[in-house]
Amino acid sequence: MARENGVTYDIILENGLDGYEAFDTGLDYYQGENGKPQDYAQAKYLFEQAAKYHIANACGMLGGMAEDGILLTAPDLAQALSWYELAYRYGNDEATDDIDRVKTAMSRPAFHTKKSFF
Repeated sequence: MARENGVTYDIILENGLDGYEAFDTGLDYYQGENGKPQDYAQAKYLFEQAAKYHIANACGMLGGMAEDGILLTAPDLAQALSWYELAYRYGNDEATDDIDRVKTAMSRPAFHTKKSFF
């Protein structure tokens, strides 16, 4: 089984997963359910594979991971927006709420938590 950074890249070929199965298995890893350990790297890989099959919910999950900064050093709103737009294009009409929320957040001036007074 090929692994890189702890992710099993042959899982789809070994298990003969289609896009929906890749999404469902990714969701199991994301949530740590159905006998799968919680593993965001594995979940992300499986969602990316499902997205190649135009699975809208997989794109939405990837958007959420980017928006929340999961596996990133910080949230990536541009990446989140791209995934949410793909989710909408692939048939998830509810992604418009995500798109609007991210666009609104991107239009705000940067918020700084520390301010120097000296």
